[in-house]
Order: sequence, then C-alpha cells, then structure tokens
Amino acid sequence: MSKAFFRKIAFGLGPNDEIPSDPLSWAQSQFDEIHEIDLMGAPSLSEQIKLSSKMRETEDNLTVKFKHSAVEYEEARVINWRKHGLEFYPGLELHIRHKAALQSKQPAFERMFHFWTNHFAVIDAGGSLKNFAIGPYQREVIRKNLTGSFSNLVKQATIGYAMLDSLDNGDSIGPNSTYVRQEKVGGYYNGDAALNENHARELLELHTVSPAAGYTQEDVIQLSKVMTGWKANYYKSDYVDWKNPVKFDPFIHEPKEKKILGKIYNSKDSKINAKDQLFAVIDDLCASENCRRFISTKLCKYFIDDNPSPEVIQYVMKTWEQSDGDLPTIHKAVVEIAFKNPQFNRKFLMPETWWLQASRMLDIDFLMTQESFWKHDFTKWPEAQFQIIRLMEDLGHHPFDFKQPNGYMDNEEEWISPEMMIRRLVYAKDSFNYFKSDNAKKDNFKDFLITAINKNFDNPDEIANEIFTENSFSSKIVTTFLNLPEVLRV
Repeated sequence: MSKAFFRKIAFGLGPNDEIPSDPLSWAQSQFDEIHEIDLMGAPSLSEQIKLSSKMRETEDNLTVKFKHSAVEYEEARVINWRKHGLEFYPGLELHIRHKAALQSKQPAFERMFHFWTNHFAVIDAGGSLKNFAIGPYQREVIRKNLTGSFSNLVKQATIGYAMLDSLDNGDSIGPNSTYVRQEKVGGYYNGDAALNENHARELLELHTVSPAAGYTQEDVIQLSKVMTGWKANYYKSDYVDWKNPVKFDPFIHEPKEKKILGKIYNSKDSKINAKDQLFAVIDDLCASENCRRFISTKLCKYFIDDNPSPEVIQYVMKTWEQSDGDLPTIHKAVVEIAFKNPQFNRKFLMPETWWLQASRMLDIDFLMTQESFWKHDFTKWPEAQFQIIRLMEDLGHHPFDFKQPNGYMDNEEEWISPEMMIRRLVYAKDSFNYFKSDNAKKDNFKDFLITAINKNFDNPDEIANEIFTENSFSSKIVTTFLNLPEVLRV
C-alpha cells in the first residue's frame, strides 16, 4: 500500500491521526452514512434565502428612495449589505466546510463531498447566491443525498433552490401553458413567454449523459418543456412558505407530449403527472451507459489520474451498473481502484485540496471558533471572517464562486501556470505564521515534520534531505515542503 493513498482519497494524515491497519476498509467504511458536521450556528438554507430576500427588497426600496443621488444610494446599499451579513456568511460556510475536512474522522467522505459540489456547480454573477445560498445548498441538498442513488442525487440537485435560481428556470414558460392560453384569450398576451434552455442543457451536458450521448438541439428544447413549472422564489410577494422556497407551478408548465433521446413522455397517457415528468426523464438519463461512462471517468480523474485507463473506468462503470447507481457502492469502487493502483501518483491537486492537505498534515489551525465567528458587528467589514474568503479567492478556487457551470477544471494544465504556482508559494510561506505561537511545534519542529512526512509519503528520507538544509524553525522549510512535487501530486 502506498502512503499516498491517504492523500489521494482524503486529505492526508495529521500528526495525531493513527495509520489505519486496513486502509482500504478504513476508507470504504466512511461512505455508508451521512456524517454530522459542526454547523457553527449557521442558518438553514430557508433562513438564508429569507435573509437574502430581505436584502434584495430593501435594495429595491433604496433605488426609489435615492433615485436622485447615486452617492447616497451607494452608501445606503453598502450599509444594507453589511446589515444582512453579505460578506459574513460565505466565510462561515467555508469554515464549516474546511473544519469538516480537517477534523472529521471520515475524511474520505468529505473529499467525495467536495467532488460532488464541484460536479453540481452553481454559478452566480450577481453575488446573492454565493453569499447566502450555495454553501447551505451544498450541505442540505448534495451532502444529504450521498447515500442514495445517483439518480436521486441528480433529482434533488436539479430542483434545488440555488440551481433553479441560478439558471432562471422559473422564467421558462411553456408555449402552450395555461398562462399563455389565458393571456391570449384575455387579449393580454404580448409574446413575452419563452423557454429558457439553460437548465436543460446543463442537465444533459454537465450533470448526466454528456455530449457523447448525441443529443440534439431539439432534445434540449423538449427537455426545457419538461422542466417548465419548476421555480425558485425569493420575494415575499411570490410565496408565503419560506421553508419550501421551491415549488412546481403547473400554470406555466408545458402540457404537451415531449420526446427526448427517442423516448416519448406524455403525462396524459401515463401515471406520471406533470410534476413528476422531470424525475422520469432523469431516471432514464441516469440509467444510460453514456451517463455511467461520463461520471465514472470524472470520478477516476478526480481521485486517480488526469488520464485514467479504460480498464480503471470500466471497473467503476461495471460496479455502477451492477448496483443500479448506488452511490456508496460506486464510491467504494473508486476508492478500491485507487488503492489497487498506487502507481497512479501523478494527480496534481486543485488549490483548495492542496491547502486542506497541507493544513491536515501539518496541523495548521486557521479556523475560527463558533464563538469568535459570531462576535461580528454586521454593520462593519468582517475582517477576520473575510480572511478565509480571501485565501480561496487568491488561490483561484473558491467553492461557492464558480466561474463556469461545469465547475473548476480538474486537470493539471488548469493549475500549474506560473501565476497559480506563485500563489501557492505565498500561502505556503504564510502558513508558517500559524506555527509561531505553538512553542511545542517550534521546539521540536524537525521531529514534528518528520512524523508528518513518514505518515504520508513513501520516500520520507528523500523529502527530509530535500527540505532540511538547516535545523532551525523557518518559513523556508515549510514553504519548500508544501511545494515539493510529491506534495503537489499524489
């Protein structure tokens, strides 16, 4: 067994972590249940949506109040943002996420969770979702559905508040919907109703079958019609029940027959009602070989190698098919194939994973406590809480601020540029500051670091000779270690 296994499928072993006697069983046993995490007093998704809505409503009112003064409007808008914690909650969610990765006894589960949050990326140009909703969406929708089937995970992610809002599915109106027909009868229809293809395209291209399925533009249009009616609401005028911000609105749903990838879906001729029609389509998409191959390849790339062999991919696909898409079984297969192929040590780590690995191996404690986090005056800039946001932004890998709907690219070419490497060097050097107050580590620094190296690397002597050019406690040693090829790759 290669010690790189602990870094490949988790975040490495910390100085206080015992080396499992049976590493494979240790890893596989983590996927059978959803593990509780410290929420640090964070509001629920529905509470965050309500808070975000209040901020938006207030901002709308400010637009009217200060329509003749751009300066006064901007000042009032900033106060409104801070009053509702615009810059506060993303930092809180990052601390929750990172605390789970660093302190959990199930780090392989946490690493798998990170994979799925990237797979179901939610983009948000406006800022409200990434500040209030994406973190809770990942916790309450994606995380809570990692012990069921892949199909169920796709269903819940697809109709999740953040995904629906991000892709404007609520604005997609069926051309033959009740809404359009009534408007035409009343003489009020002005042709403003239109399909929005964004969500349907991503469901096909990014979340299930991929372009390899050979779907056409017509398939996208037909799926868009299936998805009409599913909407996320946020203003008070839209709905009353804050605990259920997602709803199916039959008023705007396209009622007619749809044909997707050769199969006809007609709610009138089956037991499937209009609301459940989307779930029927998702079941069929997830059952396809194209879907199995696409997702299996992504999993193998993430945990093993940028170019996994056909044999490795096929092993995961076969397990997927035999288990009917059971996620824990699939996850165990990925871990097993990573364990059995220790020669695959060429995976270049994405920045967030690299930082968390470094923090776990060296026991770097950059996290704030719940008590200290909530000692925050929302009217002021939350400098301490903002540090972790700045860290992720500087590393170019903020897990709530996706730049593309397909998430962050999981390949070496994306992250190995001179600029990105310089950023890692900077934060590796800065990590030295987290040791300064820890006299126990400073006084026995060489022994401490050698212990970390021995637990996580197959060539500990080579690494030690590379970094210990001096015996003193220094940032140079930490910086060099965290940017060695063996650390950057697993």
